[in-house]
Amino acid sequence: MQIPTVRYSELSDDLLVNYSKAGEHRAFEVLISRWQESTYRLAWRYLASVDESMDTVQNTFIKAWTHLHKLDNPAKFGSWVHQICRNQCLDHLRSPQYKRMLVITSSTSSQMQTDEEAPPSIYDTNIDMDTPYTKMVQNQRTQMVHKALNSLPEEQKIVVMLKELEGLKFREIAELLQLPENTVKSRLYYGLTALRKYFSHFNLEQEVKSA
Repeated sequence: MQIPTVRYSELSDDLLVNYSKAGEHRAFEVLISRWQESTYRLAWRYLASVDESMDTVQNTFIKAWTHLHKLDNPAKFGSWVHQICRNQCLDHLRSPQYKRMLVITSSTSSQMQTDEEAPPSIYDTNIDMDTPYTKMVQNQRTQMVHKALNSLPEEQKIVVMLKELEGLKFREIAELLQLPENTVKSRLYYGLTALRKYFSHFNLEQEVKSA
């Protein structure tokens, strides 16, 4: 197939996908630059770690490239990539290595924390607009939310994150986790109840909604 000279940055996702399927790496590089920020932020919501989120983004696009031929609707590349990222995050959260890490880090969570542990914006060009105090408050609040989420049983934590942080519908969560909708609703109820109790202890009942 003869690939014409084009300005890939001006093309829509579906055209970029088609060029990528034809073996044009430059087209896929544009897709990466277009979707890496939102994919990173999605990974951060699950993992709350700079290194793990960046690794997940990298692995997500590697997997997207190797499975691009399976994408039937090129116009939905963005949602497809987010789905790959979400699945990788869920697999990571279920892994024995991650659970062992939680045990280790929970014992030191009250020790010294730095801005590097805060919810980063490595692709955010407006980061300098935030005052140090504003960033500090947001960092502390986000860390508290993740600490509260990590206190939940794994099956409740995943449902709460998918519903409250990503805004998925019960049907979508049920399909993703391969569970009955009533089970999803039950886990969400018990998870949110536990979080309210957790935050009420600090008089921060609204934190799970605002972080």
